[in-house]
Amino acid sequence: TWDQIGGRPTGVHVDQQAIAFDPNGHRHVYLANDGGIFASRDNGRLGSWRFASRGMVATHVYVMSVSQTATLCYGGSIQDDFAYAYVGPREWSPLAAGPGQGGGEGGYVEYDPSNHEVIYHDPFASNLLKSADAGATWADLGIDTPADYAEPLAISWHDPDLLLAISVAPDEGLVRSTDGGSTWNKVLDQHFLTTVQLAPSDDHHAYAADALGSVWHSSDRGATWAPLNTNALPDEKVQCLAVDWGDPQRIYVALGQTTGTRVAGVRWLWRGDLVAAGAVTWFDASGSTPAASLPDLPLTALALHPTLDDVIYVSNMLGVLRSLDGGDSWASYDQGLPNAYVSDLDVRPRDRSLFASTMGRGIYRRFI
Repeated sequence: TWDQIGGRPTGVHVDQQAIAFDPNGHRHVYLANDGGIFASRDNGRLGSWRFASRGMVATHVYVMSVSQTATLCYGGSIQDDFAYAYVGPREWSPLAAGPGQGGGEGGYVEYDPSNHEVIYHDPFASNLLKSADAGATWADLGIDTPADYAEPLAISWHDPDLLLAISVAPDEGLVRSTDGGSTWNKVLDQHFLTTVQLAPSDDHHAYAADALGSVWHSSDRGATWAPLNTNALPDEKVQCLAVDWGDPQRIYVALGQTTGTRVAGVRWLWRGDLVAAGAVTWFDASGSTPAASLPDLPLTALALHPTLDDVIYVSNMLGVLRSLDGGDSWASYDQGLPNAYVSDLDVRPRDRSLFASTMGRGIYRRFI
């Protein structure tokens, strides 16, 4: 005969990973799962379990975002634990995003650059949501964006009501809002989009890219779009884009893992300078010599230094790397980081800090 001792609805987290008994007493038992470690001193009897891993830094963070106002907040999507945000206290707080949204993976989190209390979040099992009170209440914005941990939402640094989003439902393509997400208009009928960005210095310029290595540009705040010539780029998934902090016509394109056959020798990072309508000059920013090049691994994230034009940061499954010369040479930038898969990067220009989320070791911050 069997008795359930963990998982729904016992109060012990689901998705068990391991079990271990105390060799000095079999009634003392531990469970490891996606929620951490739970312990029982009564052989797993219901009601006897307690959370036992407080203080252990072992969180799987898929993607993260940091606030850009004076109040420091940051949040991220957590493996099988929805999404959490740090707002100052010792403990993180769950982003309670509405009825039925208390579990599973959490999609992504984005802070409005002009207001840390305005948060956008698309849980795995619902539409894109918006909170105007730091996550206390949420409004459904009526579109569903991809939950594959890329960059499906762009928020203007100058006009908080201007949003660009990759939609998968009710219609697939790139959509635009000029009223903070209350209404949307489709502006680019394109499938398999992976990332969209508005230039931080001039939101007339916006960029979008897809899983096949194509890139589009808009010069009218995302209302109309034109493809850029990407013949020089590999036909690989664009994992993320970064627009130069001061030059809205300079972009960096980071390539990530595709679902197809792995191709060796891919150059994973490119810089593009717009020279005319639809025309762009591409530069390989993956390193000029083999010894100083990026490892032959897909990139997971990309960030640019807010004041030093030639300083670039990228991440992959091995950690973080930095270039001080615009991509000619690269070196590890891992001091203080654990040996962990780095899943995302975000920059906070206000205090010149770089944030890195990891799969299994939480979030880290470094002043740059």
